[in-house]
Amino acid sequence: MGEGSSLYLPVQVPGALFYAGDPHCAQGNGEVALTAIECSLLPTFELVVHKDMELTTPMGEIDDAWIAVGLNQDLDEAMKSSVREYLRITNEKYGLTKPDALLYASAAIDFEVSQVVDIVKGIHAIIPKDAFKALLPD
Repeated sequence: MGEGSSLYLPVQVPGALFYAGDPHCAQGNGEVALTAIECSLLPTFELVVHKDMELTTPMGEIDDAWIAVGLNQDLDEAMKSSVREYLRITNEKYGLTKPDALLYASAAIDFEVSQVVDIVKGIHAIIPKDAFKALLPD
């Protein structure tokens, strides 16, 4: 995720605050050895509270894709969480049923390891918006 992207975060407690840190200028998916190219950044954030969103895990959006994130100490559970988020996104945004979305995911969606170096492991899926364009109303 970079400039112009959106990161949607669940707010889990009333009065929650926002903190950003540990910027990396480069990091491969997996971050396997606590090694990334650290850098100093001065980002600009716009924080918007979407009271109508019911998220249980972070979700990303870039111009041409949704990003389904799964986080858990157990990598298998992180994968399950990412798949559940993928199912939620494709149902909410495109009306896909769970069976249809699962068939499509198995054939065309890549789930990748985001990171394994920390206690909490991460899996993400890039969901191309163009793949579902035909399902949107005219």
